[in-house]
Amino acid sequence: MKLALLGPGAFGRFILEALAPMPEVELAAVVARTEVSRRRALSLWHEVRESRGLPPGSPRLLGRGEDLLGLKELEGVIIALPPHLQAAWARAFLAQGVPVFLEKPGALEADDLFRLQELAEAQAVPAALDLVMRATRLLRVVRSWMEKDLLGKLQRYHLENWASRLPEDHWFWDESRSGGLLKEHGVHFVDEVLYLTGGAYTEGEAFSWPHPSLPTYDRALLRLDLLQKGGEPCPCTFFHSFTRPPGDEMQVRLLAFSKGWLRIEGWIPSRLEGEVAAEGEDLLKPLRESSLSWEAEPSDRGRWRLKVTVPDPQEEYRWAIALGVKAWMAGKPLATLADGGRALAWALGKGRGS
Repeated sequence: MKLALLGPGAFGRFILEALAPMPEVELAAVVARTEVSRRRALSLWHEVRESRGLPPGSPRLLGRGEDLLGLKELEGVIIALPPHLQAAWARAFLAQGVPVFLEKPGALEADDLFRLQELAEAQAVPAALDLVMRATRLLRVVRSWMEKDLLGKLQRYHLENWASRLPEDHWFWDESRSGGLLKEHGVHFVDEVLYLTGGAYTEGEAFSWPHPSLPTYDRALLRLDLLQKGGEPCPCTFFHSFTRPPGDEMQVRLLAFSKGWLRIEGWIPSRLEGEVAAEGEDLLKPLRESSLSWEAEPSDRGRWRLKVTVPDPQEEYRWAIALGVKAWMAGKPLATLADGGRALAWALGKGRGS
């Protein structure tokens, strides 16, 4: 499939690095305002492709997104621009019948994503949002347990994210471009809970604390009330702060169930510990099929003690992105733009269409 990358910034290049090992992907073009950015992305693509024995091809290096419109060989476009630019470009390509894969949040307003979903359906082309947590192996294992009711009812869900501070000249701090912390990052939390539970939010609220030197905020708390499929409520909270020094981040999820508990470390889930009162074979089968490293032993209380790890979190991140792109290329997005619209609507505590 011939794909173009619109926006080869730091994360755009990370996406390229994830896709370069895929023989079914051909890079048709890279679009960036500066020659330096274009060349840096092309160099990375060549390096990874050649290391895997794959031909790098001859990607076009373009300076304007408009130059992609009407490019006949283009079969899909990956849009990794800042959020304030994402929806307009997605609309332009969808209007021409070109499939789009959008980096989250995909827009600054939820209604834009719902309208883009309608346009994609009218054009009969796949459109996906990179809500990457859906593709991570640890959360997929947890979801399989929950679908089989091995853990019992979810009683509490919390994600604590102590992130490294971004440079003060980063576009993120301009909320007219990023939408702010909860729109840019909170959408992951909002969506992953819905993905795991299949439930719906009923109420929520958001709080924020000011940045010490910028006219924005760098710490936020989101509280959402979840109604599970069986009608049971569950309080869900997300705290995010840009307060840690580089290389000293910490992220942890705490999940309480009627049959046990789980503790999951890493923004990209990389380590799970827990105790669960469940039938052993049903519990262990998804682990055996996951290619994860794991240990499980029965306790004297009739529970299973679990330890599951992802060997390389960065490689897991790339693997998850690649899985999302493969699903989109196959016409079955892991997360639709409507999924993104629901996540964005609830990211500030007031939602729609859960």
